[in-house]
Amino acid sequence: MNEKDVTNLYRSLMNSRESFMQTRSRTRERLAEPRMTPRDLELRECMRNR
Repeated sequence: MNEKDVTNLYRSLMNSRESFMQTRSRTRERLAEPRMTPRDLELRECMRNR
């Protein structure tokens, strides 16, 4: 491989990695939603049983 091929390979790998990391960070953002507290769960249960 000559220098031009190596450069093109490096660029394509970097582009691929960037798109992968963007989708990965979006997934983490969705998982970062706050979970319900025990009090919230209790209130929901009470309202459901009304």
